[in-house]
Amino acid sequence: MKAKAQNENETGLLEYLEDIIGSNKYVARIEELDKQIETRDEERREKLSRANACKHELDALEADKNNAIEYLKKERNLMVLRNMEHFCELGEGVAKLNASINAIEERKTAARKIKDDKKKMMEENQGLVQEIRVLMATDEKAQQRSEQLTNEFRTLERNDI
Repeated sequence: MKAKAQNENETGLLEYLEDIIGSNKYVARIEELDKQIETRDEERREKLSRANACKHELDALEADKNNAIEYLKKERNLMVLRNMEHFCELGEGVAKLNASINAIEERKTAARKIKDDKKKMMEENQGLVQEIRVLMATDEKAQQRSEQLTNEFRTLERNDI
């Protein structure tokens, strides 16, 4: 009799001993748990891939945000230069004062808009970070469960031997 069967239909010494001991009843459960582990691992890989994709999208949005800020700075500088030109043309103190007030209000509005946009982006970022944390917690639980099942399997193997 061979030590182990070549296929499922044959009986080797190992299968014979498993029948005697009764440990062959765990084989189906172990295979089922292995399939569950593979499924969970695949889900984890998919979620990690999605998280990485979200990070890349966030990085791409960061570049657009920086471009928008740079554009707004240039627009602001252009407005300052235009205001200076108007001051030179008008030459009156009251006109200068009114133009200064308008420029300040526009800058405040632009600053508020930029702050609001930044706040919105930060909130979106927090949502993504929270989702990543949830995914990491799920992954950690799956790893702990995998380790637990592996330890149980080893214990059962030791009991079988």
